[in-house]
Amino acid sequence: MLYSKQQMLYYTNSEDFKVNNTEFYKSFSFKVIELKNPKHTDNSMGITSYFVARMRSGSGMIIYENRKELHLKERDVFFLPLGLKYHSYWTPDPIKNEVSWDSFAFEHIPLKSNLRLMPCSIPLTEELNRLFNGISKTKKVNCKNISALYSIIDIILQERKELFLSDKAPILEKVDEYLKKNRDFSVKNLATECRMSQSGLYLWFKKNLKMTPVDYKNRQRVSTAVNLLSYTDMTLEEITSLTGFNSVAHLRNLIKNIYNKTPSQIRRENKLI
Repeated sequence: MLYSKQQMLYYTNSEDFKVNNTEFYKSFSFKVIELKNPKHTDNSMGITSYFVARMRSGSGMIIYENRKELHLKERDVFFLPLGLKYHSYWTPDPIKNEVSWDSFAFEHIPLKSNLRLMPCSIPLTEELNRLFNGISKTKKVNCKNISALYSIIDIILQERKELFLSDKAPILEKVDEYLKKNRDFSVKNLATECRMSQSGLYLWFKKNLKMTPVDYKNRQRVSTAVNLLSYTDMTLEEITSLTGFNSVAHLRNLIKNIYNKTPSQIRRENKLI
């Protein structure tokens, strides 16, 4: 349930969460977005609502916080926090000839004040699909649909809880800063930077991110490589050198494993500008 005491993500009774009934209902917007052509949106000033969405067709990429990337494909559910500054790029499905998503905007979450919300995505489950279908059927702002929306939010927050706990964010910030400054990656040096033992760092990554530090490093650098493939004319050899991989073959294999696409497919499908 949304306000269960066990989860401790939400206020059940707080002076920090006050809004009158009329303002509350006006703070929701349920839409379906459909685009026939590639689209770039500039939200670098920061969005004025929270967003929860379900990808129906096509693909997208959201770039935020110094080139961090959130890649989206059909049947992904994603969350964008209030105030997020980003650019988004949307690519139509070549068969359906469109990119579309359910877009549910809202202004209020009764969250504990020490939580830091981050953009994220999770796979569409049967339960999430049912909830999205219920709202999309009428798109009306009523008690039933608002309840379904908060149930969606609850599922996302519980699924990606590690991204929202404030005591975890500083470690990720240190990791990301280390990756930016150090081309030669060392788990030992990263652990020192995070003021942890190597074993402690491995345990933290496994518990919170479900991957090893090396896996995280590779995903971050592959994400940069995919961005360069999509929006520059750099060769794969140049991108390999710039992102710190030892060989083109290694980078090509990682892209295939993570995105299930070849570099040429990514360049063809996502190059919008």
